[in-house]
Amino acid sequence: MGKPSVSRSAFRSLFAVRGAEAIPRRHRAVTESDEGNLSAATTKTEVVKVNPLAPTINWSPATPAAGLEGAEAVMRFALIDALRGIAALSVLFFHAFAGGHTPLLHDRLPNLVQWPLNHGNLGVSVFFVLSGFVISHSLLSVDLTRGMAARFMLRRSLRLDPSYWFAIAVGCVAVLIKGEPPFTAMQIGAHLLYAQDLLDMPAIATVFWTLCLEMQFYVVFALLLLCKSRNTLIAAFVLSIPLSQFAIWNGLFTTQWYGFLLGVVTYVSWKDRSRFGWFLAYAGCLAVLAFTGHDLFMSACVGTACFILLLGHCGKLETYGNWGALQFLGMISYSLYLIHDRVVGATFRIAPRFPGNGLGKEIASYGAALILSIMVAFAMWFAIERPSMRLARMLPLTARGSTIIANA
Repeated sequence: MGKPSVSRSAFRSLFAVRGAEAIPRRHRAVTESDEGNLSAATTKTEVVKVNPLAPTINWSPATPAAGLEGAEAVMRFALIDALRGIAALSVLFFHAFAGGHTPLLHDRLPNLVQWPLNHGNLGVSVFFVLSGFVISHSLLSVDLTRGMAARFMLRRSLRLDPSYWFAIAVGCVAVLIKGEPPFTAMQIGAHLLYAQDLLDMPAIATVFWTLCLEMQFYVVFALLLLCKSRNTLIAAFVLSIPLSQFAIWNGLFTTQWYGFLLGVVTYVSWKDRSRFGWFLAYAGCLAVLAFTGHDLFMSACVGTACFILLLGHCGKLETYGNWGALQFLGMISYSLYLIHDRVVGATFRIAPRFPGNGLGKEIASYGAALILSIMVAFAMWFAIERPSMRLARMLPLTARGSTIIANA
């Protein structure tokens, strides 16, 4: 089979809709998400060339977004935000419980409660699948060019870097307070480039390894779309399965690449049910591999993808999980993920100085660690993350500025 030279011929047979439904007139515009959390359907009259890779869908009525100029409207995926909040909270519970800070509480809890607390790190698998889903919603809605890919990466940087840099600074100060050797300029520089694991350098914070992988996911996926080759895209999916079983290089994205691609194929199958066979084949292979290899992380990825697709086909992406507490956690999930480990460590470090002992004190310390982590994360979101999202919104994906982004 010859290699097509343009995306229209390259991808239509792979992902394009057969007998696609027309987008309602009021929503015939470029669709785009902020690649962090949410999705948006813009209603500007100016339209850019749409990528034939992206199936069309009948959008439900959009909800106006506060803070946007004019009469722009956005559609939010409440389910995606809810899952982000749950994932961030599960990682928080994991680090607060599995760090050995509460041995008495650990012994008193039944196994049914201990298991999810000890495996809260599986929330990372949810993040990877969600990332593939929302990045697809952004990049598959347009015929990606090199300029657009560059703007996409710059916008990702504007969105993610400020909060990440703050977390790096907090980590550097924390080691000085504890009297430990400071991080070197080389180590800090590697972190700023999301390359610390690739360069085999000590992590400033234990959670940063996922960001190193996420940035690689973004770059590689954008490059795959720029290739405009059906065969290359298929090869990426096929090769991701065996590559998940061994590490080519420490910190390289290949071992967890399947999680991101699960999000991609989930998105495509949601928008075009005729592509469900692709989802079934890919998720099925991973499910078998996870079962035979007792791989909980891979199992969690497959389960997350199936859950999203099921609710998506039931028309629940915009409404399910639209509860205040979950949406709040989803809103601050990035900040909470970045900063919680330091807050938890600091809380349990100063806990012995307060009166009391035994199980009651451990429960109080555990609760304080959770509450303080959420409070600090909200302050971080308000002071750093929210302004960075606004800054990223100022740089549109398309050169003519015909799209907007929802809050992430």
